[in-house]
Amino acid sequence: MKYTFRNYNDNDYNLIYDLKKQAYQEYVKHFWGLWDDEKQHEFFDNYIKAQRDRIKIIVLDGKDIGYFDDKLCGNEYEIVNIIIKPEYQGKGVGTEILKNAIKEHLKNEVHIQCFKTNPVKNLYFKLGFEEIEQTKTHIKMELNKEKYLTYANDTKCGVKKEKL
Repeated sequence: MKYTFRNYNDNDYNLIYDLKKQAYQEYVKHFWGLWDDEKQHEFFDNYIKAQRDRIKIIVLDGKDIGYFDDKLCGNEYEIVNIIIKPEYQGKGVGTEILKNAIKEHLKNEVHIQCFKTNPVKNLYFKLGFEEIEQTKTHIKMELNKEKYLTYANDTKCGVKKEKL
């Protein structure tokens, strides 16, 4: 499954908002009791203003199926969001994007976070991320490169230990 990225544009606003709502609504309700669409649009507008240049639309077979954003600040690299439309989940696209992002940034400290109740944390742990902090709502993780490289070599991800 070969995906590509394209840059975010203003026509993608509703796509991205709907994806975030689908992906995060249950967690927001769990931790804060409700999903207030007006308040979430306000948060989302601020997110778009601040991150618009980093947001990439994920394209598969000519269809927009999700989005990805990340940031590099000095030596710290953070994978901020990988959100895939539900009908394309479970096909390995998100995992492939995650692995490729990690491979490209093995020389950096790689960070990711998720809601504490999100089962995606199991994938992150499998790939070699370790918990470094917990908040009331999130688990913050950092990549243990040795664990990742062991995983990558065991699964033939095409990463060699010399890359460190």
